[in-house]
Amino acid sequence: MYTALPHTAINEAISWLLEQPQRRGRSTRCKIICVHRRSRDIHMGRANGPGYAEIAFNTLAEVAQFDNQHMYVIIEGKVRKQRHGAPMGSNIAPGKATAT
Repeated sequence: MYTALPHTAINEAISWLLEQPQRRGRSTRCKIICVHRRSRDIHMGRANGPGYAEIAFNTLAEVAQFDNQHMYVIIEGKVRKQRHGAPMGSNIAPGKATAT
């Protein structure tokens, strides 16, 4: 199903999702997620301490758009560009599928 979606629809869904208010403390608008470099800890808002990387929502959207523009698969020994959807083996594909 997700391999039939046009990339523009995926980008629009991701943009819409990132624009939705996120709850964190008193603020209703959080624009950063924190990812721990070694564990799988992810949370909204600023880093709690060392070992975390802060990623802005606009950076996430840029990564998704870049991924859509540069998706290549090998079929029968030939490299082909995927024009719709996301290859289900890529690291970012589950996030795209969830957003759409």
